[in-house]
Amino acid sequence: ANTKNTLIILEQQQNNLKNNLITGLDIHDRKIAQIEDTLRSLHNTQKEVQNNYTITKSNYERIELLYKEGIESQRSFEVAHNEYVKLSTLLDTTTINIERETKALEKQKKEKVRFLKTQENAIKNMQGKIIASQNRLKTLDKELTNASINISRNANAQVYATKDGYPVRVLKNDKEHYVKV
Repeated sequence: ANTKNTLIILEQQQNNLKNNLITGLDIHDRKIAQIEDTLRSLHNTQKEVQNNYTITKSNYERIELLYKEGIESQRSFEVAHNEYVKLSTLLDTTTINIERETKALEKQKKEKVRFLKTQENAIKNMQGKIIASQNRLKTLDKELTNASINISRNANAQVYATKDGYPVRVLKNDKEHYVKV
């Protein structure tokens, strides 16, 4: 009964591990999809900022030339310069964010693989324990069968006293086999 209960518990634990594997993989897949969406958004932002940066840079260079020639005011030059610096910084920040999210994506994929291997090993370990319990149950069944055969033989045996005074039991169907009592 104890081995049967152990076997039932091990099978339940194996099912729990399989459910944890499915749930964990789903969570990792969602996190990976979220990071990929963020990366796509950052790449689109980078393209937009790059285009604005190119336009702002050419405007800044044009206003700088006009300012040096005295055609544009210093205020226009400073506004153009500030806009150019702002977009340059935004472009750098976007590039850094893309690199950070790319590393996060790689890390998340590695974590998913590690989680998968860990769960698969736990499931295989549990399968080994289940097989061991099943084998133990079969062994106990065989021992029970052998014990019941021995009990039935002993119940039907006759007791004799031999010449040396030791009582012996003659097992049914085993007339040549004596067992000391």
